[in-house]
Amino acid sequence: MERILKRIDAVTKELENTKLCLWLKDENNVKEGRFEFIPSMLFFVLGFKDILNAMSIDKPKTKLDLGINTHCAEDLDRWKWYLRDLETLGFIPQSWRPDMRDLFTQICEEDSTVSRDLVYNIIHEVKKRNDPLISLVMIELLEAAFGVFIRNMIVPIERENMYERLQYFGKIRKEKEAAHSKGSWISEGRKNEEEIFTTHPLTEKQLKAAGEIISSIAPQFFKLFDYWYSMRHKFSRFVPQDNLSNKHEVEPA
Repeated sequence: MERILKRIDAVTKELENTKLCLWLKDENNVKEGRFEFIPSMLFFVLGFKDILNAMSIDKPKTKLDLGINTHCAEDLDRWKWYLRDLETLGFIPQSWRPDMRDLFTQICEEDSTVSRDLVYNIIHEVKKRNDPLISLVMIELLEAAFGVFIRNMIVPIERENMYERLQYFGKIRKEKEAAHSKGSWISEGRKNEEEIFTTHPLTEKQLKAAGEIISSIAPQFFKLFDYWYSMRHKFSRFVPQDNLSNKHEVEPA
């Protein structure tokens, strides 16, 4: 299993050097907006709920099954935070004039197929394998890849003093991640995940399946990051002076 985890680490290191991540943390030209691409994430964020539902184990019997279900349940409503952040950042009807069709037309345009393909392919792989250990490998890959994005996204979030105000991209998410499944193997980091794989070693067939998943899904994250980067000037925000000072109630997680 060590070689699978090393492959995932290699993917994250490469993602750090994508145009999107380098741009997000670039301190030059600080006046350039770093948030205008965020509506292009809509399908991926909403689709992630379907991914988690696909990963959940019906009639869990083992500690591993229960751990996967707990993990999926904790992340299931994060899309609500994202929608709230869109409003907080100024992506509201005034941004698109009275007609919202423009927004959805742009989000569903041909270039956005990379986002939809990623969601569909992850669900397909999980259902095809139907194996909790392979689901755990997928969870590790998804968290590692998306974690790279979030770490870099926090740079402009903090630069714009938005960290305390945002939920999906800011303080709320970070605090929840820190407390993720307290007391279970999923919360205690790579060491405990390695122990799970030691307790439940992957067979040669499972190792092959895990490798195939990384080979299939990892390149699509690079395409997704490139797509988000290409959308960096696509959307406009409506941000009157008093808008960002508006405090929203935090929805219970």
